[in-house]
Formats: sequence, structure tokens, C-alpha cells
Amino acid sequence: MGDTISNLQVAAIEIVNVGQGAGLGVLGTLQEFIKTGEFGVYLLLADSGIANLICQQKGFGARKTFLTGSQAGIANGAQLNAMVGPVESIQFTVTGGRWAGTQPGASPRGSDTSSQLIELAYENRNVNLNPEISPHFVQDGATLWHNAAGLVLGGASSVSVSATYCVFTYNQAASSVQCSTEWSKATVLGALEMAFGKDGRKTEASSRFGIAYKNELAALGIH
Repeated sequence: MGDTISNLQVAAIEIVNVGQGAGLGVLGTLQEFIKTGEFGVYLLLADSGIANLICQQKGFGARKTFLTGSQAGIANGAQLNAMVGPVESIQFTVTGGRWAGTQPGASPRGSDTSSQLIELAYENRNVNLNPEISPHFVQDGATLWHNAAGLVLGGASSVSVSATYCVFTYNQAASSVQCSTEWSKATVLGALEMAFGKDGRKTEASSRFGIAYKNELAALGIH
């Protein structure tokens, strides 16, 4: 769980007073947003935006916070529920045959999704009943394609496919953000960019906070 909305609001005022916002003359506007609760919405929107960026980067350490999605018994061409970003892992549970046991899935040959899907179709036909065809999958957006049918033709008696992936939600009534506290400054800066860009009222301030937001993300590994 990340920081509370109330703590982040305090941090926002401090940044405007003594940090990147010094001399911009926007504190009154920020206080107005906080009084109405509007700034809390901007914080939650910024948090969701950062969560999405994190989830898009497979292998990024911060993804572990959001690796709460899983689905088992996935049919070839099925949709993964509420998935964000690339899948973290695909497991093939194979009974019998050359690949008996729990096996990780890999991508088939091909330089792009289209050619990989063609290769996967050939593997599923498995006209030579080849037992050496290994577990393969292709993620195309939220759709997962795999070659379980080809593995059965190659000698497996059954194959079940499961996936682990990132999930996050946006809750406008939440009292805390989802990203861990190391992302708090970036969350505040992103919210300030939105708040002062509203209706074009403080474009210079919004631009400065936007630059600071991107710099903070880059320092944390998101470019």
C-alpha cells in the first residue's frame, strides 16, 4: 500500500512553497483544489498512470506490487481478465509425453506477432505428430494464444495453461494510492501538473511540474 492522500496533499503544498513551484504564485489555487477534494482525484489519477507505466515494463522490480492477476485453464485465443502490460509468466501443466510436468512457455520462432501466430498455427496442426514441439505462447494485446493442442498431438494426454500478470484498479474514493512510497514524489508532481493545467489557468506552473514529474520517473527507472 502506498501513501495516504492526506500525506500527499501536505507534500504537494510543501513542493509548491519551497520546491519546484517556488515563486509561481499558485498556492491559493492548490488550497482551493484540496478544499474541494479535487486534488485527491488528481493524485489518484497520477498514481494510476504511474502504475500503468510500471506494469508495462516486464522485469521491472516495482511490478511485483501489481502481480496479483492469475488465470488457469486458459483456452487458445482466450482473453486474460483485467490484465495490464505483458504477462509475467505462462505455465504449461503437461500430463504424459515428452514435456510431462510444469513447463514455462516461450515465444515461437518469428520476428513479429503475425509470424509467430503463423508458426503457432503450424505447431497446433502438428501433422507429423512431432513430440519435440515445446510449449509456446503468443500474447497479442489481452489475448493469449498457445500450442496446447499441438502438444497433445505430440503425445501429451492433457495440457492446462495458466498465466500470472499485473492488475491494478482505479478507485476514486480510495484514501491511499497504490504505488509504494518511493513513487510518492512522482505522484504528487504528476497531480500538480494536472491541477495547474486545468482549463489552461496556470500553464507555466503545469509545464514546470510536468518536467519535474518526468525527471522523477526517469530517476526511478521509467523513461
